[in-house]
Amino acid sequence: MKRNRYIHLWAVGWMLLFVASLTSCRDDDAGTPQAKMRTISLNFPAIQPYTASRADNDVNAIDGESTFHTADIWVFDSNNADDNATAAAYKRIEDAERYTTASGELRTELTIPEEITTVDIYVITNGLVTGLDANSTRSALQSTTFSNKPNNETSSELTNNGLLMSRIITGIPVAKLSGSYDANTQLPLERGVAKIACFFAKESESTQAEITSITVSGATDRGSVFPAAVTFENKDTRPSAANVPAGVTNTETVPITPPSAIQVLAEDATLARGDEEDAQNYVTRLNQIASSTNDYYLFEADANDMTVTIQYTLGTAEVKTATVKLDKDVIRNHYVVITGTVKGGILELEYLALQWENVSSVIGWNATPIVAAWNSDDYDAPNLTNATVGDEEAAYCYVVYPRYDNDEHTILETDEYDNTKPSYAGFYFKLDAPDGAVWKAHLEEPDGNHNFRFGTGQYRLEDNGPYERFCVTTGIAREEPYQIQITATHAWTDAKFNNLVWGNQVEESGEEIYAEFYITVSLDGVEEHELVINPKNVATNTHWLNGRRFAGTDTRIYIWQFKATNGDNFTQIVKNILQDNPTHTISQFWDPDSPANNEN
Repeated sequence: MKRNRYIHLWAVGWMLLFVASLTSCRDDDAGTPQAKMRTISLNFPAIQPYTASRADNDVNAIDGESTFHTADIWVFDSNNADDNATAAAYKRIEDAERYTTASGELRTELTIPEEITTVDIYVITNGLVTGLDANSTRSALQSTTFSNKPNNETSSELTNNGLLMSRIITGIPVAKLSGSYDANTQLPLERGVAKIACFFAKESESTQAEITSITVSGATDRGSVFPAAVTFENKDTRPSAANVPAGVTNTETVPITPPSAIQVLAEDATLARGDEEDAQNYVTRLNQIASSTNDYYLFEADANDMTVTIQYTLGTAEVKTATVKLDKDVIRNHYVVITGTVKGGILELEYLALQWENVSSVIGWNATPIVAAWNSDDYDAPNLTNATVGDEEAAYCYVVYPRYDNDEHTILETDEYDNTKPSYAGFYFKLDAPDGAVWKAHLEEPDGNHNFRFGTGQYRLEDNGPYERFCVTTGIAREEPYQIQITATHAWTDAKFNNLVWGNQVEESGEEIYAEFYITVSLDGVEEHELVINPKNVATNTHWLNGRRFAGTDTRIYIWQFKATNGDNFTQIVKNILQDNPTHTISQFWDPDSPANNEN
């Protein structure tokens, strides 16, 4: 970064108006007047709690469970309720991620005849459903089923296709859809499946216990594409019963891979949920004190249809069996939690169902990549999939100290007193739900050497606007993004590229200088949860493996400090490091085959 660059945010809105002129090929229709049309704007929010405050039964979604990939939308005239009626407008979106805003909202427009004043909207996202198109009737849509779903949270199907989400909302006044996107009403969706996970613990270290198999029997073989329809007034209510299609079979068996070991339960700890315990805090606590399976996805089922059977041993060859009957409806968008505690030679099982939600956190413009670095020239058309533009430091995940002062990378910057300056990696961060959530940015170094720090510079929100915002490391949920800066503590060289004492020590020791950047969120000031800020498969042009925007894992971004070398650009510096040390930590994340890393 040549100078103290800051990433600027421009409030960008896109409205594309398509006007189609229909010409007749028959002379006797030449004078037929064309119907007057109007444009409606539809907002489908990321799946979040529908109430203003966090409900007791909300549990976060895993990365990929709320992503929009495709969408099919039908708009019916509410005054034509005939089951055989077809839609007044239909739209198929193949690249829904492009239509998704920073807050995870899917936005699009359709045109309908002007005389329609109230509409019923049917929407399916990520639905691999065949036979549906613009001519599908109400009854055909309502009776449609689906049988494709990911097996569990690790499935490539989840990453590539997401989960089916849908809704039927009736009686929507067109006036509620005729303003700007921000002014229009939001139309919440529901995931088409439920999910299940098991958590195990044992009472003491001396207890020899092993889970040998877990199966869910009586599972249904398919699900209804849509939940029961709701009126516009009830759009924020949740399904209270399963919508199981007629004719399904309950003969499916879902095998769940057991955990490899069972964790010892701490003294006075319990796997039971506290009377006043928030659901998300409860699941987070289970993940900390118990051994868990992956999350597995289930179609909806009626009460008592499904049984979870767990086989286990207690230090002998004898295989014991414990079962739990799911005696309540398994409802879409709910999370079935099974807990098992080995006590006194038996496995005690309990289960409960929690609403399954998503805390929305976003950095930059795109709802799927949580953190983004943007080029300051891209105010009007930010690229949502190109992770190579913007701050070089943020895009390459490293800083230099001193920093470069020219595009040829041959001069290092100094101030009027000949003091060198560090470069900064700048990231935008936005957490817009739930209300009252507090986020914090963290830097974790392997040896706690404090080689990195957060910057406190200023940034602006508008092109040519004043620098009136300061970079911070904590904040509250809000619509306006924050900027976070990370920089190095120690200068590696002087202004002539000659090593200083600290730089010599680093090179002689072979120490790698890096930190892990992560962000936590808390709702109560006590329990903190790490956010997914660096998911896979979100960038089509990136320096890093697996389509990540940055080096690291789902929840961690790695930031290195490298030495600025005379004449070497940011790509060449990384290549030089990997040539000298092929096992350097950056090799775990760097994509040597990426076109972005092989430009001349």
